[in-house]
Amino acid sequence: MKRRKRLLGSVLLSLLLLGSNDTAYARPGGGSSFKGGGSRSSGSSSSPSRSSSSSSGSRSSSSSSGSRSSGSSWGSRPVSIGGTTGSGSRSSGGGTPRKTVWAFRDQSGALRAREAPSPGASIYAAPAPHAPIPIGPDTTSTAERVAGFVFGAGFFAVGAGVLAAPMFLLGLLLRRQRKRNQLDVGWSSAGHLSAPMYAPSEPEESPAEVRRKMERLRGQDPDFSVILLEDFITALYAEAHTARGSNALEKYSPYLRPTARTTLGSLPRVPVTTVIVGSLRLVSFVIDTRTQQSRLVVELESNYTEDPQGAPPTSLYALERWTFVRALGARSRSPDRVRSFVCPNCGAPLERTTHGRCTYCSQAVDSGQFDWVVERIDLLAREARGPMLTGTTEEEGTELPTVFDPGLSAQRMEMARRDASFTESTFFGRVQWIFTAMQHAWTSLEWNRARPCLTDRLWRAQSYWIDAYRQQGLRNVTENARILRIELVRIASDRWYEAATVRVHATGLDYTIRVGDNAVVGGRRNKERAYTEYWTLVRSATQHGPTRAAPACPQCGATLTMEMAERCGYCGTLVEASTFDWVLSRIEQDEAYAG
Repeated sequence: MKRRKRLLGSVLLSLLLLGSNDTAYARPGGGSSFKGGGSRSSGSSSSPSRSSSSSSGSRSSSSSSGSRSSGSSWGSRPVSIGGTTGSGSRSSGGGTPRKTVWAFRDQSGALRAREAPSPGASIYAAPAPHAPIPIGPDTTSTAERVAGFVFGAGFFAVGAGVLAAPMFLLGLLLRRQRKRNQLDVGWSSAGHLSAPMYAPSEPEESPAEVRRKMERLRGQDPDFSVILLEDFITALYAEAHTARGSNALEKYSPYLRPTARTTLGSLPRVPVTTVIVGSLRLVSFVIDTRTQQSRLVVELESNYTEDPQGAPPTSLYALERWTFVRALGARSRSPDRVRSFVCPNCGAPLERTTHGRCTYCSQAVDSGQFDWVVERIDLLAREARGPMLTGTTEEEGTELPTVFDPGLSAQRMEMARRDASFTESTFFGRVQWIFTAMQHAWTSLEWNRARPCLTDRLWRAQSYWIDAYRQQGLRNVTENARILRIELVRIASDRWYEAATVRVHATGLDYTIRVGDNAVVGGRRNKERAYTEYWTLVRSATQHGPTRAAPACPQCGATLTMEMAERCGYCGTLVEASTFDWVLSRIEQDEAYAG
């Protein structure tokens, strides 16, 4: 049976090959295409015979010349069967009609033939088309849409909150640090200022660290004094703001570089009066060996009044950051010249300077070669409102441990070497006298009575608040105020001054009343308030001898009473406070003091 099947297959194959005399193409499922290169049949009859291998340009898959099939196995292949001319061209007339026959193997592997329904057509049926996928109407309800929107908005809000929370916490920390770093706030706080107009980029250091670094300048400048420099800065600040109100900033070009003048010039050009620096904080200090300059950054908190024409005066708080530079070879001013603003090279009046050049000595004097010059001014805050004098502010830092300077023991020994008559007990007595004098002057609003025991800068800063209380018809009362304990924490000195810092532990009633009806508008009249502060006292470096608990006239030796403000009541001698004995120079809150 198998032999009969093979024989039948061979016969059919021979018939197909003998009748093929035209081009044929592979169809889907039939492997690679191939093309006969002009082979012709050996005759016109349809009797089986083999193709001539010697005269054909195309061979079967086993031949090595002409065109070849692409594989050795058969799939299904179409061939044409019909009459041909002797020349091998297609028949055009009455020959046998051409038919397309497909040869293929069935599932058992047997070779079979099947006639196509039409010439060139496939025996395989076309695939059935896919049924279209029905798309119905949107059945989402309004409630589902609302729920989706709420869910999306909630997810966005949670994400935004996660991102914003660290920024919010950072802002709180910066705000708390700002409050801790406020110095020289004196007896009344200036309150919180508006949001910064500029975000400073300088790295900040503690004021104590800045002071220690600045003392290195004495190696090249023996006259350098931090105390005198702070007086110079506050005086220049007041001069500059007064000048910008009168459009006269160019006059101060030896001390204000163009960038600094431009910043101040951007503020309203209206008359400025009563410029008081309430706080001066040392921010950073560095010596630039490349430019051979020292660079100091300070932060100034101030109050001043702008008086525009045709409008009522406006009281403003301001917070500014000033950057100073000076050549390393420059020398500091002496105390008698610290508030004198002339040509820093030749001493000519400022009217002789133009664009930072003195016309008298023909020197460019705004480079920092001769004195400190303001390189840049950053306006951190500026708020138009009066001082807040009512309400109650809780004390902070009273329970903090006392900050002692690490070198205090060596400082005590050095003070004893310079002045053998110095004792802490008499010095503390001087502190007690200053404390009592200030309470009386403050409560009575007669601030001139405190002038003999304060530096000029601190006295002027506190006088602003006295004037503010008067203007608002208020009075701050410190009743039964007394010192409980005093601790010496630091001693320092330079060519011009000696300085000693103490921590004062005190208590007493502290409240504010309205003068018209004595109504309490701040603090408590029946509860004492404990507080601590760090006080820095200074005196002339040449003034040695026993410390007086009460001041005495340097000319006649008579005791100065509280009513004797600036001149001795006996001989009329002008009392220059720090020239003769210890006076209060700085008040720092205990939560801000860093040593």
